[in-house]
Amino acid sequence: MLWGDADRIIDVEVGRAYAAAIPGARFELLQATGHLPQLETPEQVLASLTAFTASLPSAVAGLPPAPGAEEPRAEEATMTDVKITGPDGGEVALSGPTRLRILEDGSTTEHRLGVAEIVIAPHTDGPPQHRHAQHDEGFYVVSGIARFTVGADSYEVGAGTFVMVPPGAPHTFANPSDETTVLLNTFTPDRYVQYFRDLHDMIAAGRPLNRQTIGEVMSRYATEVVGDS
Repeated sequence: MLWGDADRIIDVEVGRAYAAAIPGARFELLQATGHLPQLETPEQVLASLTAFTASLPSAVAGLPPAPGAEEPRAEEATMTDVKITGPDGGEVALSGPTRLRILEDGSTTEHRLGVAEIVIAPHTDGPPQHRHAQHDEGFYVVSGIARFTVGADSYEVGAGTFVMVPPGAPHTFANPSDETTVLLNTFTPDRYVQYFRDLHDMIAAGRPLNRQTIGEVMSRYATEVVGDS
């Protein structure tokens, strides 16, 4: 879903809503672009489409091979690409006291799984307590101490701990300690990865980061803020 950041006819939030309503869809904001990207910034459109199609599975079920294309040998037909993301790779969606790096955005897993790394500075709170309706969320504590708040209960856990949050469970997390905390964050399916990209865009646009604005972005992904946290 491509949308111009300077579209004055249809608001960008409409584009985000379309993408959020389509399973597996991705939203991308085109810079210095109005209502007709294909005419105004065709080079951006082409680059986005090229990147998108390159990330899709190499074979699409139901489509015949291109004319003149050789049929793959049996051993080749079962081969798949492996994605390796190094320590300096991935997509940094958030920076600051809480840094979030997207390690897998679902393009390799056919959108079954998304993975992120969260690095939290000492004495830093997380998002307001919230609950998801359409995905499971997992947290593995790689290093440091994390405090998970689930409703009225809080749990301080250390490295090696895994926390799985099913749909409907209110939760948030924080780093209450004097050391940096690193979490491995999973999403099944991957849809919530786009939330962090939207949050990045909101911050870049200069909007304040508070309970209300965060709740607005969460609501695009079947997630709601709960309680008074």
